Amino acid sequence: MEIPYYDVPIEEKFKEKEGLYLSETINNNLVNILQSNVNELVENRINKLKKSKSYSPYAAQYINFLKAFYQEGKSQNQIAKEIGIRQEKLNRILSFKQLFQQVRQKTVEDLLNLILESLKEKNIISEAINNDYLINLTENIEQFVDQKIFIEAKAEMMNSKNRTMNSFYAKTFIDYLTQNS
Repeated sequence: MEIPYYDVPIEEKFKEKEGLYLSETINNNLVNILQSNVNELVENRINKLKKSKSYSPYAAQYINFLKAFYQEGKSQNQIAKEIGIRQEKLNRILSFKQLFQQVRQKTVEDLLNLILESLKEKNIISEAINNDYLINLTENIEQFVDQKIFIEAKAEMMNSKNRTMNSFYAKTFIDYLTQNS
């Protein structure tokens, strides 16, 4: 009986298999997860505005504010002037920074949960997960989604002049706005 020769150690083959599987899982689910999170978190924001005494009148206009920002490329200052409020107030209404952070955090969490479930189903990992592995996996997911989505989106949002909304994040919002018009 011949002993098979491996030019790559078995542990590395396992990591390679795991890495390929992780990459496929993330790429196949990222769009749906991001869309779902945008839908959910925008609806949460609208509901929060409805419950607020001082901001409830703006809840019905929230989608229009998003359209002005994402589809029309208007700055917050322009939008505020058009509706006759101070930019600081519009900033509190829109809460772009908070919404951005929530979408990012929920996207990372959802991808992490999906990957862990998927790896367990395929018996690539066991039920007991090493804490270091979990931390490393989370950091890798964060790095991946930042590179794929959030770095470009943040730069786009910070640009107050010559605004073009072409990032994956902005396009996801535009899709949401198109479906909810």
